[in-house]
Amino acid sequence: MSSIGEQFGVKSRRKMLRADVPGRANQTIRMWTLTSKPDSTIERLEKGYLDALSSVDLAENIGKQLHADTRYTDQGRQDQYRDHILHQAVPVFHQGRCAISRAKQELDRMRARLQLPKADPADAAGGIAKMEIRTWLRGLPQVERDKITRAENLDPQVRAAIIEGQRSL
Repeated sequence: MSSIGEQFGVKSRRKMLRADVPGRANQTIRMWTLTSKPDSTIERLEKGYLDALSSVDLAENIGKQLHADTRYTDQGRQDQYRDHILHQAVPVFHQGRCAISRAKQELDRMRARLQLPKADPADAAGGIAKMEIRTWLRGLPQVERDKITRAENLDPQVRAAIIEGQRSL
């Protein structure tokens, strides 16, 4: 059965732990709201995120079970808990970090392929026309400027003037 959040596309919770624990800070975390396609980078990141939360929940449950178990001394409980964390939780967190690292590498490769169009240095008339467009845009009130620049069918000359103007900043 899905939770209320999952019905609205949210697969997370607001805090790292399910419930607040006295003496332990319960960090606020960001909700997962991205939708992913099968076998995509976003899906791998989502899996790492959800697996990490599940691992935290499992560690919390193991800790409660060990606390209630009278077979162990305090040191024995700590050793059992540490052993669980090292063998169950740490590999999950490592897989999540690897997914993040691969996503960053993919993003860097995509950024390297993305290049803005180059202005023709021999086209002085085109450069002056683009400069005039930028001057005209600067002279408009912000509301008008936003309406023009955010339009779906932005004039290609205006778009080129804005892009080339950004490079000089």
